[in-house]
Amino acid sequence: MYERGAATAMGRREEQAMTLDEITEGMRVLYIPRHAQGQRTHPDCVRGVVTAKDASVVFVRYGTDRHSNPTAPEFLVRDE
Repeated sequence: MYERGAATAMGRREEQAMTLDEITEGMRVLYIPRHAQGQRTHPDCVRGVVTAKDASVVFVRYGTDRHSNPTAPEFLVRDE
């Protein structure tokens, strides 16, 4: 079983998702899909930049995309 922010039995760490209040325009984020189980090194994770947000979603421009995509904040972590 995985615990947020805690080391797992395999020595990997699950990332803590951000809340909508923590996310700001211009912030670099990493999208971690549900099946990646919080592992930022999973090959399906995607880097992006926050372009806007509303009351429930964050708009993120991923990679070389020309347009932003609405994304639920629980799938985003800060990309440092």
